[in-house]
Amino acid sequence: MELFRKAKTVRLRTVKDKYLIAQDDQESVYQDRDGSSRNALWTVEFVGGENFLRLISCYGKYLTASNTLFLPSATGRKVLQTNKTDSSVDWEPLRDGFQVRLRTRSGHFLRPNGGVPPWRNSVTHDIPHRSRTQEKVLWDVDVAEILPLHQRTQSEPKFNKSRSTSSGLATPKSTQKSVIRLEDLLLSLHVMHGLNHICVAFHISMHACVVVWIRKLGARGCKQQREQFSNNQRGSLLISSWIP
Repeated sequence: MELFRKAKTVRLRTVKDKYLIAQDDQESVYQDRDGSSRNALWTVEFVGGENFLRLISCYGKYLTASNTLFLPSATGRKVLQTNKTDSSVDWEPLRDGFQVRLRTRSGHFLRPNGGVPPWRNSVTHDIPHRSRTQEKVLWDVDVAEILPLHQRTQSEPKFNKSRSTSSGLATPKSTQKSVIRLEDLLLSLHVMHGLNHICVAFHISMHACVVVWIRKLGARGCKQQREQFSNNQRGSLLISSWIP
């Protein structure tokens, strides 16, 4: 839910860089590489008190997991745009790193399909059993419009980290990152060490870090001592002091 918590409208992108598109017939959905049209935008509606959300197309209809088979001999069922307001329009986001799987209340997953027609660029929902198929049901969430602050949900995001017994799909372990309030950290450092100058370096993700320099007002003539750190140490927090 965290990836949607501040979003008003989003684009959903598959692992093959195709977007979930609302068809102009206002009934079906499909995939397309062009995500610039309004048909690729989905408004996020939160289900109060639950870890479920609803996605509304540009035509004002809900993304719905129907009970209609996509093909008579297939297990996948059609995903449609409808005006329903029952449990078939509820989707549970299960986070996996910076991506999500969208699961219905019945344990099915929103699935983009490939191959030859009629499978090509279609979207269905079912239970993937093979590990390769499990990766295909991952979606990137591109936030197109941020929800105004006063409209954001007040509840903390909840994540389902357990294995799904109904679907048979195990949620892989994702890298957990510690969240530290910067102001609390700086206050602790100032009280404990009486530092006039503090440099705090945070490793954020695999590739980069953000360095925040805090300088106490009135301090003059300081000599910098730098602490060197390795870029391959992820998630580390390094503090170097300035000696007056």
